[in-house]
Amino acid sequence: MPGPAATIGSMHTCPMCSGTTPHVGGPVTGPGIPTVLIGGKPAAVIGDQCTCTGPPDTIVMGCATVLIGGKPAATVGDMTAHGGTITVGETTVLIGTGCTAPTAVMPIQQLPFPEISILNRILRNTREAQANQEKIREEIKKQGRLGQFSISF
Repeated sequence: MPGPAATIGSMHTCPMCSGTTPHVGGPVTGPGIPTVLIGGKPAAVIGDQCTCTGPPDTIVMGCATVLIGGKPAATVGDMTAHGGTITVGETTVLIGTGCTAPTAVMPIQQLPFPEISILNRILRNTREAQANQEKIREEIKKQGRLGQFSISF
């Protein structure tokens, strides 16, 4: 998604819950790309971890036209595996704003989607997270990547 560049320390939100405990979100922790500094902090890319009250979250979307360390750059608005988004970035560096940039998404086999428990399904407190995860799956289908298939003979 075009916008301000994400770095280590950029904040993200997380709509996921573990039982009745909301995850809330937190900063991007990395590892990032230490050889590319934006505002004095390493650049964030697809695959970087984010702090979360539940299990760690992972950045799964980025800008396909800007590679940092060989990986798509993360920007404000890019999604995480728990269905959250990066909310804060470095406003002095804008990525992918010159034209409509394609979105890069991790291959579905590598996506660390968290398990949604029966309790969460009953409480319906993960609806936003599930809807956002479905958006990620749709983006993968749009890009023509295969996943979740079975073959029988």
